[in-house]
Amino acid sequence: MAFLVVWWGIFLPAAWRLAYYGRSLWLKAMGRGYVLATVGIIVGGLTDHVYFNTQMGLCFWTLGGLTMLCKKLNEEYD
Repeated sequence: MAFLVVWWGIFLPAAWRLAYYGRSLWLKAMGRGYVLATVGIIVGGLTDHVYFNTQMGLCFWTLGGLTMLCKKLNEEYD
């Protein structure tokens, strides 16, 4: 349950809004990249568990952290 709460907290308020309302093309690309990575993890998770592929999980959570930083940058963008 904690996994879903953290994931949803990154996905909806940060990535989804950043993908459509980012103030620069680079910020929009980061949001869209996280949305597409989430789709990839979900599709890949139908056949393989993320915890068995630690490199993919590490990349996913690192991208989540970068997405949250981009959200903060988008809020402070002049």
